[in-house]
Amino acid sequence: MQKKLDNLKEKMIFEISYWGGLGKYAGKGGYILTSDYELYEYRINSLSDFIKNDPYAPKEGIFKIKTITASEYKKIVKFIETEILSDKYESYNLRDAGYGVACVYNGKIINAYNCFLKNSEQLNYEGSSLYYKASKLISSLT
Repeated sequence: MQKKLDNLKEKMIFEISYWGGLGKYAGKGGYILTSDYELYEYRINSLSDFIKNDPYAPKEGIFKIKTITASEYKKIVKFIETEILSDKYESYNLRDAGYGVACVYNGKIINAYNCFLKNSEQLNYEGSSLYYKASKLISSLT
């Protein structure tokens, strides 16, 4: 599964991802938009053997969601330029979990992990998280 994910990431132009190290359903997942405008969702469970018979466990795999349109692609590019490339955010050290946004812009890979608005009084996931804004954008495409 990891090899398939690595192959998909070689074509990545935009990704949002999360990981959790503690808990029954520890693992990682996210969405990847590839250079051929294909949107995928993925989930890899860290404790696959432990939860394989659990009917409530998230399904592990890589799933094609859709091919995005040119106008949807423009939304992604605008988000990259106005949010990811801005200096509005800073990265914070979070324990036992993480959230990331990554993109390829002008041939350069940009990673933004655990980023929240600078000078936020509180690290509020919905109010100041770059990941949250990116996940809302992906939700609008699906």
